[in-house]
Amino acid sequence: EVALLVQVKQLTGSALAVGLLGAAELVPLVLFGLYGGVLADRFDRRQLARWCEAGLGVFAVILMVNAVLPHPALWPVYLVAALMMALAALQRPSLDASVPRIVAQPRLTAAAALLSLSGNASLLLGSALGGVLAAGAGPWTVYAADTVSFAVSFGLLCLLRPLPGTAAGAAGERPAGLRSVLTGLRYARRRPELV
Repeated sequence: EVALLVQVKQLTGSALAVGLLGAAELVPLVLFGLYGGVLADRFDRRQLARWCEAGLGVFAVILMVNAVLPHPALWPVYLVAALMMALAALQRPSLDASVPRIVAQPRLTAAAALLSLSGNASLLLGSALGGVLAAGAGPWTVYAADTVSFAVSFGLLCLLRPLPGTAAGAAGERPAGLRSVLTGLRYARRRPELV
């Protein structure tokens, strides 16, 4: 994320252009985050997480290739950032819903705490390291590191046993799609703590 911000600032010199990057990521985050929950309930969560991870790796390669060009283009940064956010939003519910299927009930609280700690640490340390690398050696180094990390993560996801969705999804029933998203939104609207 921070490499994208640094690259947009380097390419444009504009704070507005940097801010627009957040806007380009917001819409896919909201739209695909809602649909990601539907997919996580309907399909094999491991497969969904695995292929989203592969897609994220491909997009990191695209960003890296663009960044090493003599004159990197700006539009691929916005487009790929939006696409990566869409994939990450699709993937997140599958990963979150998989934890109770992997970790035994008595260790679930410890697993949630560990996930929270590692997520916060990687956000802080990753952002700091990414900023140093992007501002120093260049954004391409961060994209290269992302590519490697996505490849390793994809390999680790391949080692997981299948994590089936709901019985309806396992039976091959067609996902309800938009209807399920709207039902979820109605439920959330009635719950102030979720809103």
